[in-house]
Amino acid sequence: MQVERQELQVALQAQREQEGRALLANLRQIDLEAVITALGGQRDGDRWCLGGESISIAGDTFCNHVRQQSDSGAIALVQHFTGYTDRQAIAWMRDQFGACVAVVAAARHARQIAETEPSPPRCASLEQRLHARSPARGP
Repeated sequence: MQVERQELQVALQAQREQEGRALLANLRQIDLEAVITALGGQRDGDRWCLGGESISIAGDTFCNHVRQQSDSGAIALVQHFTGYTDRQAIAWMRDQFGACVAVVAAARHARQIAETEPSPPRCASLEQRLHARSPARGP
């Protein structure tokens, strides 16, 4: 019974993740050229100039050729040039493009983090606290 329940939970989790990926795939991509323009960038041939730096954009990816850094997504682009935190970059996106666009950008940013960020180390003190709260089990 316990094994069947765990298998069901795993299957439901996989289904939720697949549905989430499908939803994000259907959300429109944020136009990085519009974002860099709002940041004050100027087109210079096939590249952009912003703050004396040369940037190329290909789809959802940007490359700063001066810093030799690249990343993807609107939130990362805003952070790259402003130094804003995630929250500040999302608020900036809201102010420039509206709440719906900011939510899409934040969801894409969160997906990228969820897919690439390594798991944090387990917190021993948290596990001890949780174990201390659970009722004692007898034989």
